[in-house]
Amino acid sequence: MVHALDGVMKWVNRDEWADAFAECRALHFDLACKEAGLDYDDLRVLLGDQHFYTLHGCVLEDFMATDLEDGYNVADDYLKRRGWKESPSERANIAALRHSVVSLYEVAGVVPGASFMARDLIRGGDPILISERSATRTLRPGDRLALRALTVRDKTTMAGGVLVFDVPTSDKLIAMIDDLVAAARAKHRPPAKSRKVGIGRAMLNASIGTLTTRDTILPGCAFIITTFWLRDALQRILGPVPELRDGDGDPIEFLRLVYPLAAGVHQKAIRAALATIPDLRLAGKNFWNWLRPESGGKRPGGLLAPALPFTTTADDGAAFLGSVELKGRQMALSTLSASRAERGRAMLDKALGGLVGEPAVEEVSLDELTHDLEREAAASPLSTDEERAVIHEYLDRHYRLVLDCPVAMLGEISPRQAAKGANKQEKLVSWLKYVENSAARADEAIAGYDFTWMWKDLGLLDRRR
Repeated sequence: MVHALDGVMKWVNRDEWADAFAECRALHFDLACKEAGLDYDDLRVLLGDQHFYTLHGCVLEDFMATDLEDGYNVADDYLKRRGWKESPSERANIAALRHSVVSLYEVAGVVPGASFMARDLIRGGDPILISERSATRTLRPGDRLALRALTVRDKTTMAGGVLVFDVPTSDKLIAMIDDLVAAARAKHRPPAKSRKVGIGRAMLNASIGTLTTRDTILPGCAFIITTFWLRDALQRILGPVPELRDGDGDPIEFLRLVYPLAAGVHQKAIRAALATIPDLRLAGKNFWNWLRPESGGKRPGGLLAPALPFTTTADDGAAFLGSVELKGRQMALSTLSASRAERGRAMLDKALGGLVGEPAVEEVSLDELTHDLEREAAASPLSTDEERAVIHEYLDRHYRLVLDCPVAMLGEISPRQAAKGANKQEKLVSWLKYVENSAARADEAIAGYDFTWMWKDLGLLDRRR
């Protein structure tokens, strides 16, 4: 049952409570948002109104149950100065919330439309009967809920801030609380007061040495419970980093096939043989791009759909498959996948015959590639402005590709597709802000990249703020 707390919600915005409430909210939200690279304003779009307001209910309930310094409490203050405006039942509910503790419960039995039995997974004890109508129509035995059980006139209900946990996340939460108990027992130090009135958590104001059980440490753990739920929810929404695949749908592998030139064979003969291969395009005196018309080859689909396709194209739209370089007494084929390496080898063997020996296959790890790029950058003759221009040109190409790729945060549709649907634009705005915020935390060259063109291209410039 969601209890009406409109009066209290207005009360916490008063000058004497606003700063403390803002700190409480930050305690619940900031860590998960920071880890996900999000701003607080992004949460409503990502979570949807229902979950967003439920989280705010959790924060308000925690604030009502928390004593600030000297025992000052917003629920006590509200009941004393404005309680006369509430009905007797609401005054009783507010008083119950003031002394409530959030815990993690497992549903043990359900009577649809009436009640359910809940077993406290943190404090133990016998299951309790919670009267509830609407939620019991979807609850199932074994479900795990973080909630505040409120007993008024011998009837137990639940407060509005209810968070549903899966088993793995709830198990990690319980383990975290046990770790806090163990740490408290180990430290056993004198009381430590909060420097800021608004934080004022029971856990910080009490003697650490007395917080030696789950029961006694739980009142200060409400923000930890919210954080665990929010981190899990954001990970589900944003999804894991997609596996990087090439344009054919194969996993990216940086491979180099190094061929020794046969005895007595000169570079001129190799160049002549390579000139007979239709898919090789000369890009320098001794450098060729291996290209394929864009319409050819397979494309990611089915189970490969969540992967991010990495495709580079030439000016005429031909897909880049790799490169061939002739240097000294060696010729090297570089590709981005084992499949392409095999096809490239077959192509070269047919054209070169006995002009080269058996190739040595070199696999370049991402760490090695990064090291090489960093080494090249350190030795680069480019000025800072020139390097920034090169990086920004790369980012232009990268994000123009991304605008047509499926994005997990947008429900596996591309940003361009999302821009066409009014019901998808809120998430698209949030994704654009997420991309910009992530870049802003990178090094100076990337942080200075201007994303204005993306907003314009998607027709959302007026939504940027």
